[in-house]
Amino acid sequence: MRKIMLQDIRLHLDHIAIETPQRAAMQEFYCAQLDLSFVEDGADFVALEGRERRLVLVDGVAQKLRYFSLASGDEGDIGKARGLMAGHVETTDISGAFGSDGFCFTDPDGIEIRIVKPSVPNKTHSGLPGRLQHVVVASTQPVEMGAFYQNTVGMRLSDYVLEEDDSLMASFLRSDAEHHSFAVFKGDIAVLDHFSMETNNWNDVRDWADHFATFETQIFWGPGRHGIGNNLFFMVQDPDGNKVEISNELDVLKDDAEAGKWGQDYKAYNLWGEATIRL
Repeated sequence: MRKIMLQDIRLHLDHIAIETPQRAAMQEFYCAQLDLSFVEDGADFVALEGRERRLVLVDGVAQKLRYFSLASGDEGDIGKARGLMAGHVETTDISGAFGSDGFCFTDPDGIEIRIVKPSVPNKTHSGLPGRLQHVVVASTQPVEMGAFYQNTVGMRLSDYVLEEDDSLMASFLRSDAEHHSFAVFKGDIAVLDHFSMETNNWNDVRDWADHFATFETQIFWGPGRHGIGNNLFFMVQDPDGNKVEISNELDVLKDDAEAGKWGQDYKAYNLWGEATIRL
């Protein structure tokens, strides 16, 4: 199937919405430890914003990505994108948090993908630098999910991982020049794996680790350097068990870069040592 959308439109991750059964505790964690501030709320959600990072917490189950929003630097791209999607997926008008008007559609796992008008990121908010950059999920149908994001949405495949029997383990996909905006791993259930914030330099990564230490929040994985994407990283967990990644030096790729092929080797996930293997 022809790639129909994002090959010609550059989109970046604007914000994500994750479900939670404990919205108050999650809001307290993200405001205190990720330096987010209250923006707005409703009957079943609260919207939070920090320094180039936005998050919506929605009442629901733990470790579930409700939706993610991709934005363009050009408002005219919204109409162009919707025209390209016509006849391929069913689209719906949305008016979301942060004034994010646009349209949405769903992927094979039921995750809502929102294409929204450009907004101005808050770069003056207090707190450490950390731009919301990518989101990763686990799926029971990684082949179908990877194909949807490549062939229907039109993201470019940056890297993929195969198991010993050559079945697909993971796909890393990009909507702009950065290595991945979205990735999907094979899993026993469909869940949110992690989301990532990109910093400016290695010192920022160190400062984030020190910052979490003041709250006695321990590093879940890292520090290390991913083979896939080549970025420095560590991860912590929020009260629901969602993994939050602090990253730096994520690869930037040309449009015609060939996708990299990886096996189930620790180096794919952490060049510095033992990897976390998704099951």
